Amino acid sequence: MATEGSILEAVLQHTPRRRVLVVLPAQAKCGFAGLADVACASATCRSFIKGTYAADVNVLFHELQHNIGLSHAHRGFEEYGDPSDPMGMSMRNSQAVRCHNAPYNWRIGWATTVPSGNLTAGNFTIASNRIRLTIPGSGLTDANMVIANLGRATHEPTSRSIPYPRYFLSYRVRNNTQGGYDRGLPDSYNQKVLIHTYDGTFNERDFNRSDIVDAGPRFLQRDPAFPAGNVWTGPFTPFNSTTGLGGGLRVKVVSVGPSSAVVELCRMYSQTEGKPGSAECDSNLDRDCDGLVAAVDPDCNGEWGSDTILSQGPASPLPDATDGRQASSSPPPTRSPPSSPPPARSTRAPPARSPPSAVVPGPSRSPRFSAPPPSNSPPLPQSMAPPSSPHPRTQPSSLPPSLKPLSSSSLPPPRSQRWPPSPKLRLLPRFPQPSPPLPPPHQQQPPRSRLPTPSNV
Repeated sequence: MATEGSILEAVLQHTPRRRVLVVLPAQAKCGFAGLADVACASATCRSFIKGTYAADVNVLFHELQHNIGLSHAHRGFEEYGDPSDPMGMSMRNSQAVRCHNAPYNWRIGWATTVPSGNLTAGNFTIASNRIRLTIPGSGLTDANMVIANLGRATHEPTSRSIPYPRYFLSYRVRNNTQGGYDRGLPDSYNQKVLIHTYDGTFNERDFNRSDIVDAGPRFLQRDPAFPAGNVWTGPFTPFNSTTGLGGGLRVKVVSVGPSSAVVELCRMYSQTEGKPGSAECDSNLDRDCDGLVAAVDPDCNGEWGSDTILSQGPASPLPDATDGRQASSSPPPTRSPPSSPPPARSTRAPPARSPPSAVVPGPSRSPRFSAPPPSNSPPLPQSMAPPSSPHPRTQPSSLPPSLKPLSSSSLPPPRSQRWPPSPKLRLLPRFPQPSPPLPPPHQQQPPRSRLPTPSNV
C-alpha cells in the first residue's frame, strides 16, 4: 500500500501507462523464464523475469512485446512456430535479436507498406491483373512490406467484403554486424520473401496472431504449373462478377538481391483459362495467372483435362528437415496405373495377436499460450501423411499343400472357426483443441503469457 505523498503513490496515479519489469531472484522456484501481461487493462503493465534470464535479450524483448499487445507468432498449429519473429521460437543462449515479422511491425506501427503496396481487390481488373513491386529489406526503411487483401473491394470500412486471408509480404536480410538488424535471423529465412497471414487490427486488445505461410524464392508449397518453385498460390474463392470479389492470389518472386526483392502479384479470376471454344478462350487475357494468354493456353487448346486445376488450395505447412521452413501439404501427384498387375504373393494366416492396449491421450495444449521449445534451431520435421492400409489383401499364387481343395467325400465334419484378430491401427496425431471464445471486451482481463525455463520443456 502506497503511503500518501510517496513516490510510489505518484507513480501509480500517473495517467500514462507504466511498464513495470520485475526481476525475480535467481533462486526463485518459478516454472518460467518470463511472465507478462498481454496488453494492459490498468495503468501498469507487468513483466516478471527469472533472475537467471535477466541478461537474456530475447527473453526480455519477448515479454515486453506482450505488454504492447502482441501474441505469439504461429505457424499452423505451432504456437511458437515462426522462427522469423521474437514472439515465435526461442533463441536461447544467443544475444542476436530478430526483429518482428511484417504483420506485427504493421500492428504496432513500426513499419508500413511500400508506395502503392497496400492492395485490395479494387486494384486489379481482368484486363490488368498483375502488379509488380520492389520490396526493400526490412532493416533499410520503414516502408518495407506489401499487403494484399483480396477480401475487400476498397480500404473504406463500409466497402464490400468476403472472408479471405490478408497476406503480408516482406523481404528479410540478416545484418551480421554486432547489434545489427535481424542479426539473429535463421539462415533459412535470410534473403527470402516471407509470406504471412494476419487478420488483426491496430487495437492492442486484439489478440489475433500472425501465421507464417511460406518463404521464397523456392517455395515449399509448389505449384505444378511452375516447376521452378518460384510461384506461390493461395486458396481460390469463386469470382463474383456482381460484387467484384473472389478469385485467388499468385505471388511470383522475380528476383532477390542483397538489399531488395522484386515480386509480382497476380489476381486469379479463374482456376483455368476456359474450355475450348468458350468466350474466355476467345481473348488475349490470362485469367488463371499461369503466364499464358488464352490463345496459347493449353486449357483452351484441349491439352489439359476438363477437371485440371493448376492452383493449390490453402495449406498448413510443416517444418522442413533442411531449413526449418514449412513443407507442403498439397496432395501428391496422381500416378498412372501399372501396365500389368504385380506378381501376387502367397498368403498365410497371420499369427494371433493380443488386442491393442488402450492409448491414453496426453493433455491437450491450448493454442494460445503454451510453452515454446527451447531450441536454437527450427524444429525437426513431423510427418503428417496418413498411414498406409494396415492389412492389404493379395491374391495367392498357389495354395500350400495343406490348403488344396478336398473332395466332398473327404471333407472333415464342420467345426467352428475363429477369425484372427485385426492388426493394430496407427493412431493419427491429436491436434490441440481450440481455445474457448473470448468474452466481450468489457469483461476481458489481459491474459498472461509465460516463457518456461528449458528444464520444464
